[in-house]
Amino acid sequence: MDETTPPSTSLPRNEGSITLDEVAQLIIRFLLDSKLEGTARLFAQRAAHCAETSVGANLSGLEMVTLVNDGIRYLMSLKNIPIEQFPKNCEDLIAMIREHRMLEDYYEFRRFRLGAYSSKRKRSLNLHSIQIEREISVFNRYHECVEHNAKNVKQINAVAPRLVTARERSIVRLHCTPCPNPRSSNPRRFWFYRLWKKEEIVDVPLASSSSDDEGFLLIEDFILVITEAVKEKHSGEYICTDIHGHPLSTYYVDIVPEISVEMIPAELAKEELEDIVWKDENLTVSYHWSSWTACNRCFLGERRRYAECTLKRNGSIPSQNRHLVNLFRLFPEGVPCYSSWVPLHLRQRSEVSKSIKMLSQFCTIDCPTEPPERIVTESGVVSGAKKVVEKVQRGFVSRDEELPPKPPPVFRQVHQVDDGGSIMLYCPHGNEEVYWQKEDMYLPTPVLTRYAKGRIYYTKEGHMVFTSTLGTDSGFYSCWRFDHVLLLSARLYVDDPRSDIGIRAAIISGGGVVFLTFTLIIACTYIRARPMKRIT
Repeated sequence: MDETTPPSTSLPRNEGSITLDEVAQLIIRFLLDSKLEGTARLFAQRAAHCAETSVGANLSGLEMVTLVNDGIRYLMSLKNIPIEQFPKNCEDLIAMIREHRMLEDYYEFRRFRLGAYSSKRKRSLNLHSIQIEREISVFNRYHECVEHNAKNVKQINAVAPRLVTARERSIVRLHCTPCPNPRSSNPRRFWFYRLWKKEEIVDVPLASSSSDDEGFLLIEDFILVITEAVKEKHSGEYICTDIHGHPLSTYYVDIVPEISVEMIPAELAKEELEDIVWKDENLTVSYHWSSWTACNRCFLGERRRYAECTLKRNGSIPSQNRHLVNLFRLFPEGVPCYSSWVPLHLRQRSEVSKSIKMLSQFCTIDCPTEPPERIVTESGVVSGAKKVVEKVQRGFVSRDEELPPKPPPVFRQVHQVDDGGSIMLYCPHGNEEVYWQKEDMYLPTPVLTRYAKGRIYYTKEGHMVFTSTLGTDSGFYSCWRFDHVLLLSARLYVDDPRSDIGIRAAIISGGGVVFLTFTLIIACTYIRARPMKRIT
C-alpha cells in the first residue's frame, strides 16, 4: 500500500478507527497461520477479485472463507453476531466487517499519519499478538465442543453424557457446562455423583474451595476437580445441576491404569492414523485431531495437537452383541479405544492404539514490549495545552498512577516418589498456555522426547506426567505462563531403593564394626586391670 495515498476502500477515520485495509492486515497477522499469508489479498482487494488470489485461485468464495473460519468466528463472537450470519462468500465477509466495524473498539488504535503507518502497526501487533493467539485457541476449543455436543444431543434427544477416560492418579477437571463460553459467567451450580458400585446419587463431598478431604475440589466457575483419581473412589456418574435441579451436564468417569502420549513425526501422521474398518463388527477405528493449541511462549514457543484413538460404529451393530449396541446408543460419537467400557477382546487387538498421538511444531510470536521511557502529560487549566509533567522509566510507576495488579501467586510443591514410580505435576494455569522448565532449561516436547524417551509427556491441559521416574529426574521443575510469569515451582525427589539398601547395609556393617571395637576395648581393659599371678 502506498504510504502517501489513502486507501480506496476506507472506513470513517474517527479516533481509534482503522481502515478496511488495516482490518485485513490485522486479520491475517493475528488469525492465520503463516502458511496462509497469501490470503491477505482476499480481504484487501474488491470482492470481484477474490478468486484471483494466489492461494485461492481455484477455490470458491465459500471455500476461501473456510480457510479462515476459526478467526472469523472469533471476530463474530466479539460483536455478538449470531453464528447463523456466518458469511457465505467474500462479499458477505467484507460487508460484515464494514457494517459491524470489527476490531475498532477492541484494539486501541489512535489516529496516526499514513507516513508512520508501518511502524505504528508493528508496535500494536507486538502488544496484542500473544493475547489474540491465546483467545483464538480458547474459542476454537469452545466451538469444537459445542459442535460435538450438539450432535450427541440430536441423536439421543437428551442431555448427552460425556465419557471421560482418565489415567489412575491423574487430575480430572469437570466443567459444569460441558462447553463453557469463555466470555460468560455461571450462576450457582450443584454437583452430585454416584459410584458404579452404588445405587444412590449423593452430593459431592466438599464444603468449600479449600476442601479436598475426599479428593474433590471446587474451583472457579463451579469446575469440579478430582485431585488424584482412584478407580475405587471416583469412577462413576457425575451430574451438575442448576439451582432448580435441572441437569446441565452428565459425565461418566472411567479410571484406567495407564494412558500414554506418543509424539509422532508430521510426515508419518497421515500414514499411521488412517481409519481401520472391522467389517464383522461394523466398527471403525479412527482418529480425530484436535485444533492446534496457542503458542505457549513468546519469542520461541511450541504448539501441539492431539489425536485419540476412537471406536465408532459403522452402520448398525449386530443385535447379538447387546453390550456394543447399548454402548453406542449412549455414546453415538464413539468411545476411546483404551476405555474400560470397550470389551477386552477389542482392546487387545493389534490395530487398537493404547496411546494418544501428538504432533508438535515450534512457533514464534512477538513478546510484549514496553518503551524504555513513558511521558506523562496533563492539560493546562486555562490554555488546554498539554505539558510534560513526568518521565517514567521502564519498570517504574508514576506517582499519579494506580499500582499495577499483583502477579498470580506461585504454588510451591515438594514431591517424593520411588524410582520407577509415576507422578503428575499439575500447573494451576486456568485457560492460559504454559511451558515447563527443569532448572533453567526450557523443555519443549522434542527436547523432552529425546531426554526422556517417552517416559515423560504433556497432557492436553499442559500438565507434566512422569510414567516411570528415574534418579536423573530429580530436580526443580517450574511452570510458566506464556508471557514468562512463574506459576508453579516443584521440587522432585526420586528415591532409589537400591541406594536405600546400600545405606542400610553400610549402617549395619558400620554399627557392627563399632560394636566389635568397643567390645575388644572393654575386654582388653578388663584383662589389663586384673592382678597378674606370680609363678614360683
